[in-house]
Amino acid sequence: MNDYRKTILCCLLGALLLALPAAGEPVTIENPDVLQELGGIRKALDRLVGLLETAEGHQRVELLLKRIDLKERRLIPREQALEGAQEEVRSLELEAERMEQMLEEGSHFQIQAGMNEEALAEMERQVRAAVGDINRRMEGARARAQRLDNEVAEGRDELEDLDDMLMDLLEP
Repeated sequence: MNDYRKTILCCLLGALLLALPAAGEPVTIENPDVLQELGGIRKALDRLVGLLETAEGHQRVELLLKRIDLKERRLIPREQALEGAQEEVRSLELEAERMEQMLEEGSHFQIQAGMNEEALAEMERQVRAAVGDINRRMEGARARAQRLDNEVAEGRDELEDLDDMLMDLLEP
């Protein structure tokens, strides 16, 4: 409960306690004007409690909406980073395939270019080294993509939980 509501309720409770007679004294009210006034005070207090409960409900909804907005804004860069990492993996996969194809076509290359066996062996060594480098980079990109995918999934789950909480507050 907010501080201002606590203050109001404490003041009202204090006023009621001051109006009550000391413990053990019988309370008898014979004046109809006093009874009517007390009834009016009771109705006003009931309305005040209702208004405070409504305000608290509105504040809860507002707070949840702010939390959802913040969570969504934090999730967007992670989703973009995930897309970038996935694109990097696809690009590296294509590059590795192209290099592997070069290795398979190496003997064909030798015939067309008139390369000797030493030159062909050196080219194959360089291509294999490049493929190894690409595979290492691809492992790193895949690990990064997996980590980002887990973070995005966790963020989406948290968003779903917040949405469920909001729906629970909004349902009558």
